[in-house]
Amino acid sequence: TTEIYTPSLHDALPILVIHMLDNVGIQLAGEVADVQVMHSLIYEEQSHALKDMAHHLLGWRWKDFTDTFRVGKAGKLTQYSSPAEVGLGGTFQTIQDAILWCHANDREKLVEYAANDAYGTLLCYQALEQELRQAVTYSLYHSAFSDWNQRPNRMKLEIETQWDIFEQIEIPFTKVLWKCERNGVLIDQNYLSETSEVVQEHIRQLEKEAWKIYGGQINLNSPAQLSEYFFKFKKLEPVSYTKGGKSGVRSPSCDSEFLEYYAGSDPMAAVALKYRDLSKLNNTYLQKLPVHADPQGRIHTRLNQAVARTGRLSSSDPNLQQTPNMERDQYKLRKAFVAPEGWQVICYDYDQLEMRLLAAAAQEQSMIDIFRAGKDIHMGNAELMTGIPYDDIAAAKNLTDTDWDSLTKERAEYFRSCIHARSSTKTVGNYQDRKSVV
Repeated sequence: TTEIYTPSLHDALPILVIHMLDNVGIQLAGEVADVQVMHSLIYEEQSHALKDMAHHLLGWRWKDFTDTFRVGKAGKLTQYSSPAEVGLGGTFQTIQDAILWCHANDREKLVEYAANDAYGTLLCYQALEQELRQAVTYSLYHSAFSDWNQRPNRMKLEIETQWDIFEQIEIPFTKVLWKCERNGVLIDQNYLSETSEVVQEHIRQLEKEAWKIYGGQINLNSPAQLSEYFFKFKKLEPVSYTKGGKSGVRSPSCDSEFLEYYAGSDPMAAVALKYRDLSKLNNTYLQKLPVHADPQGRIHTRLNQAVARTGRLSSSDPNLQQTPNMERDQYKLRKAFVAPEGWQVICYDYDQLEMRLLAAAAQEQSMIDIFRAGKDIHMGNAELMTGIPYDDIAAAKNLTDTDWDSLTKERAEYFRSCIHARSSTKTVGNYQDRKSVV
């Protein structure tokens, strides 16, 4: 089978273990209980790493993997190093080198570490099961959907304790996530390549525009050159300062906050901000996403069940959740995520559910009026905050690629400001919403 996942220094995820077993032809048929998810249901503020959980629940901690096997980026030891060479110190190049060397030369250490991991996991599971069974909770689910005979396809849940949530919802979900990760996400690599060429040409044009403003060549990637231009030549007031680093000397910062602040009044700030955005888009996504794809063109991100404090999933290796949304990205990067022939990509959304709960809990009349009018809450709040008419924001959000191409430069800039107003308001709303939920 194709090896989709290999271990790294920070891997301790049960789903990862299932992948590793599947890589060698061992497929788990039973349920999978993730002790990290169990821990997160009760102790959401604490670390869910295995040794941290064991120390918290059991008062016991064993040596870390890197302490046991001495693995580092600058490692020179390999699986073929002699015991004498290892005895002199240093680190192994990879985890595989360390494990294979121990297997051949110090199997006792290897067995001890693996046994501690397994035994610690079992003890954590037993301790957490008791706590989850004793943690009483309340759910409206079975009272709202109590007519089970009339709803044969409705999942029957009996939620009275946190253990019920874990057993009936989280355990099956772990297997679902594993299947999603295993299948991966198909990307259109040709689209990414073509878009990258367009973006790189745009970046070159921005460089030329910056040189014209500056009156010579200037490196837009150089904080030193930008600082000299903005603070010594243009005499602009700093928005924030650097931390100082080893020298302790704090200097005016040319970060994104500074560029955004002056983008409306200083042409160089506007160019530098756009340059940074496009460079990040190209370097982080357009060129890097294909690197993560397997031979079939699929990306196997990790969907973390016990990382986000709000209970939502997070994505890593690579993080696909940070892919720019269609509102902010004029190059429509998300079009690169496609379905195979004969299939479709579908999108499910909470439909601003948490904002509705926030409006009801806070009894915020303006938000309630927006919802009752059937309007988009973020557009409605943007209208209240910025004064931009709701209909203009809605029109900007619904523009197609063809519509954008037909707009005048001034009209396009106005509609971009409409989109930015909604996006910024949404960011503020989601931040407040998360704080209320947590």
